[in-house]
Amino acid sequence: MDRKPAGRVPGLLGRLLLLILACSACRPAPDTEPARLVPEVTVVRFEGRKLEKFPTAGQQLTWTLSLQREPDRQAAGLRYILHRFRNNRLVCGRADLELAYLALGPDYRQASPSRCQQALALFGKVVRRYGDLPPVAARGLWYQGWLLTDLLHRPAAGFDLMQDLVRRFPDTPLDNLQPGFRESQAISALRDEEVLPADKKIRWSDLALLFIVERQTDRQRQLAALAQLLRREPSARVAGPAILHCLRHPSVPGTLLDTARHFLDRPQVDDLLRREITRQLQRLEQADPHAEDRS
Repeated sequence: MDRKPAGRVPGLLGRLLLLILACSACRPAPDTEPARLVPEVTVVRFEGRKLEKFPTAGQQLTWTLSLQREPDRQAAGLRYILHRFRNNRLVCGRADLELAYLALGPDYRQASPSRCQQALALFGKVVRRYGDLPPVAARGLWYQGWLLTDLLHRPAAGFDLMQDLVRRFPDTPLDNLQPGFRESQAISALRDEEVLPADKKIRWSDLALLFIVERQTDRQRQLAALAQLLRREPSARVAGPAILHCLRHPSVPGTLLDTARHFLDRPQVDDLLRREITRQLQRLEQADPHAEDRS
């Protein structure tokens, strides 16, 4: 992966966010299937660039996202979607999100303050324009919060936007913009809903609270965000990294130790995560045998 909006994300939490939050960073899946007949590709020219043309908006977006190594051509392809499929607001909203991210340049870590402000403004326009479409607006709010916190160093404003996301879109699932594009696949056989699936086990609001837990430097506010997250009974893939992060930072209240122990009883906990949390519990108990009595 080349493009991952994760900021200062350490360790296991970083790997989680890098895996599930990249907008269009993943490479297309390799072609491992036997050769098959491929329908003739239709090519159009838009803004002076050659683009492949597909029958549906979802297929067009899927192909355009495969152009991450050609940002200028990808940007033209995204604007082509806005031109050709203007009545498909869901796909156009996703295309606008990608255009906003491209404003940061080839590497967000080297983006100038002016580029960050430009991207922030573009994400804001997307949220306002598509506020009635939760998959688009929730993602846009998350990216605004990330930009403010990690790139523009305004964490208070960033946390406010993350909490706004939780309030406005509590149950919106994380959508997956990386379906794996194969040139050998008969694109006409795909349906739009198969091109942009959603992971209903992970919600944008949970990721917003996880973000706050990881970035918040005020211990009480951090623990409050963790409690808010856990009350929502999130996926173990989100709850585990949040608990682990809080265990790594003093001081650790006894209630958090109990929470961690109960979490380890969940059968769906990843083995690596289980080992890391167990190791942290053992470290705390060795350092303070009466840790479980703390409040």
